[in-house]
Amino acid sequence: MVRLAVAFALIALSTWAFLPYLGYRVASSAFVNAELVRVTAPIAGRLTRDLPRKGDFIEKPATVTLIEELSRDHRHILQITSQHTVAKERADLARKQLSEIAAADDELAKRAQIYRWRPRAGHITP
Repeated sequence: MVRLAVAFALIALSTWAFLPYLGYRVASSAFVNAELVRVTAPIAGRLTRDLPRKGDFIEKPATVTLIEELSRDHRHILQITSQHTVAKERADLARKQLSEIAAADDELAKRAQIYRWRPRAGHITP
């Protein structure tokens, strides 16, 4: 009785382990056998023509370009251009502030020249 129970348990276990290979598409090698899935890209473009087809065997890992661009991505150029514009405005503001400081310094130098202490005749200088 125990032998029959163990035999049935082993048969049930092997059936349970082998069942996914019968019911689903599972491959032990690198065949492209996936279902068709629609993929939307975040950029404008189209799928490349060199993608592996269903049933193609892939011997070793390879990098494949999925999307060919139809138009160039200018986000980084626009970001750098805006940073350049902001830096230019800040530099102009700094130049303006420096010229105002120089003008105030000249005005202060003129005032200091007027109020500078000058010894008069008959006074003893310390």
